[in-house]
Amino acid sequence: MFKGTINDLIGKGIIPKNKRITLHSLRHGRVVDLLNKGYGLDIVGDYVGHKDIKTTMVYAHSNSRKKKLLKEIQKDLDRGTNF
Repeated sequence: MFKGTINDLIGKGIIPKNKRITLHSLRHGRVVDLLNKGYGLDIVGDYVGHKDIKTTMVYAHSNSRKKKLLKEIQKDLDRGTNF
């Protein structure tokens, strides 16, 4: 069912043909999204069932999240936002 849905979205051009989508990538995206929304590491970790906060910290330090946050910081600096 999952693979069929992904193949359907690829066929419709919604997902690029070379993009690899797995259940874990969806989980990863959800964890990063919750962290980006400001939920604490401990809360997100509990939500996804991590037994050790170090596991959740891996998501907090993901490259995609880091790049997004660095862009947001640069935008704030460009606007002259005070920290």
